[in-house]
Amino acid sequence: MTLSVLQDEGLIPSGQIITTATWTDRLVSERLGKHMWHQLYLVRYKLPSGEEVSAIADIDYSPMPDMNMGPVVYVVSKILQPEGKPEPRQH
Repeated sequence: MTLSVLQDEGLIPSGQIITTATWTDRLVSERLGKHMWHQLYLVRYKLPSGEEVSAIADIDYSPMPDMNMGPVVYVVSKILQPEGKPEPRQH
């Protein structure tokens, strides 16, 4: 769902990601009720150009389909190391 949001905004062209280089990391999961969780994910998509698009997906999830909502997606412009320095560019 995050990918479709980024494609709808024109940040990732349709069919232009390297799926084997895409990864998702769940940052937090909080139970809101018996059948509802609030979750945050960091998602990185690699493009054939070598560029990466990173986003935070904010999702309310339930195994009950009628309770699910689409993600709120925040585009990450820069990821900093704990020391506050930009990550070195990977070549």
